[in-house]
Amino acid sequence: MKESCNHGWLYYSDNCYLVSQEQMSWHEAKLQCESNGAFLADINSAEENTWITDKIIDNQTWSDITHHVWIGANDIGKEGIFILSEMNSTLNFTNWNQEEPNDDSGEDCVASIQERGLWNDLPCSLKCSSICKKIN
Repeated sequence: MKESCNHGWLYYSDNCYLVSQEQMSWHEAKLQCESNGAFLADINSAEENTWITDKIIDNQTWSDITHHVWIGANDIGKEGIFILSEMNSTLNFTNWNQEEPNDDSGEDCVASIQERGLWNDLPCSLKCSSICKKIN
């Protein structure tokens, strides 16, 4: 695998990542990622979660993103069963914030909390930044 990505994308562990500051719903973010040949980021390990969190915080060009960043997990199909949207498989890693997921008012989509990398389930219609991922 080559250790480079297209302009604006960041490389980590055989994948390329792109953060969008544009505020959009989870479904809009998913479509935007797909239009770039990618998918909403599936986070598969504590190391990957930490890398994403550090890059979002440390990169000044992303300093204006919202408090939450859409990632690829959701429980749209069956309440309480969170899957990765790209692979339609259950999560093998989670990093839920305290008292999450809580499905408060029908929250079915997952976002990472910017400062700490903890996850929160939110209404899919909420407008947030997002992170796309593609295999390099």
